[in-house]
Amino acid sequence: MTVRRRTYGWAALQIGVLLLAFWLRIHLLSAQPLRGDEAFTVRYWAAAPADVLSHLAWVEPHPFGAFFGFWAWKTLAGQTEFAMRLLPALLNLLGAAAVYALARRLAQRSGGPARVIALIAALLWAINPNLIWHSQDVRNYAPWAGLSATALWLLVRAADRNRRIDWLLYVIAETLALYTFFLEAFMLVMHGLYVLLISRRKLTGRPLIAFTALGLLLIPWLYQAARLAGSGYGGTAARSDLAALGTTFAPELLFGEGLGGMAAALPGLLVTGWLLAIVVLWWLLMRNRAASLTLLLLIVPSALLYVAGTRIDVFRPRYILAIMPGIALALASSPWIRLRREGTRAFAILAPAARLAGALLLVVTVIVSADALLDYFGGEYHKAPDWRALAAYLEANVGADDALIVTAADASGSLDPTFQYYYGGAFTVLPRADADVPAEIARLVREHATIYLVDQPSWDQAVRQALEATASYVEDAQADAFRIGVYRAR
Repeated sequence: MTVRRRTYGWAALQIGVLLLAFWLRIHLLSAQPLRGDEAFTVRYWAAAPADVLSHLAWVEPHPFGAFFGFWAWKTLAGQTEFAMRLLPALLNLLGAAAVYALARRLAQRSGGPARVIALIAALLWAINPNLIWHSQDVRNYAPWAGLSATALWLLVRAADRNRRIDWLLYVIAETLALYTFFLEAFMLVMHGLYVLLISRRKLTGRPLIAFTALGLLLIPWLYQAARLAGSGYGGTAARSDLAALGTTFAPELLFGEGLGGMAAALPGLLVTGWLLAIVVLWWLLMRNRAASLTLLLLIVPSALLYVAGTRIDVFRPRYILAIMPGIALALASSPWIRLRREGTRAFAILAPAARLAGALLLVVTVIVSADALLDYFGGEYHKAPDWRALAAYLEANVGADDALIVTAADASGSLDPTFQYYYGGAFTVLPRADADVPAEIARLVREHATIYLVDQPSWDQAVRQALEATASYVEDAQADAFRIGVYRAR
């Protein structure tokens, strides 16, 4: 009876962590308006496959699976904010279960309290502010992280058991991860090193068949990557910066980008050094598979991203979001670091020091994560301007006989896709390459009694100046961060 109660207790804790992860990912899921990249995903990524394949797939640096996955989900669930954000939330939830299974499997072999370590690792995934932010964002980063963690667990299991079904499941999961985000290729390199160096399984037999099957399944992926490589795409993030790698990557992966609150008060170099020191001590003292895998996870994708970032602007923490299982595993395991075999006196002294440092970092991580989540969900944090307020104002005030001008986001005449997601009425975008601004303004003033101007950027005042020269200024209204100028024909 005692054993059964203990089993039920552990099962309840596991379910509780998964429910917490689920709740944190759907809590206030549609409270904030979409940001520009999210609206771009809804409008263009999730377009019909034929439309995507006609152009977008060859200029937008994301694999086919990201486009087709969001299209299928949009077709099934609709394009509301809640519906579209639910897909990343659910796929990222897979990571909590995968990290639990991965940590338990590795901890059992190292002799640690496997269920405790696994539960803590899953909890760290569940409450990670960075993962939660991306899980509530209509992009492919959170789905990639969840699928990648699942593939990693299946790889470790397949390398242990070497059964046909395990390798098949790994191939399926890794294929899905690769078709979700191109930089899963960094993880694939790490997978190969794990099989060769840590599991000590030769790339023959079933492992060889598995990786060969992956290569065949990736032929369309490779074709798209080759087309994109020749498209001139240079990235939209930043070039590699060794100082940033040491100061910002670990804190941002742990607590999110745009750090505030307690996270902002923590020196980035301290967090990074603290984490790396614990992992290195863990590996030196125990030399088990969990420590070795964690070391590979932290080093290989980071190094490959750094190399890639010397060529194109892709140097950003979220591009190695898939290493989060390694960080969770390190933090969860560090309070139980010990000297596994006889060693030097220095190592015997280092073991309790490593346990203490690990326990402290674990506690700090949980406290700072909770603070970041309170800030995120507390109503003070805004992911995007209040596009709903702008749309409500325009729908209430702009009549059928009025004209609406929206200033372009840049000199090319492009418009933030979020505007068209929330507002369905007619409007004119200015300035743009094919229009003479004064002439276009003069035409609109002749044809409409009232002109509304959504004056978003400050980079170009040509539209407002042309309106003031041609029409009578009435007033400026405000809808959250948006200024709306009202003009009438003279």
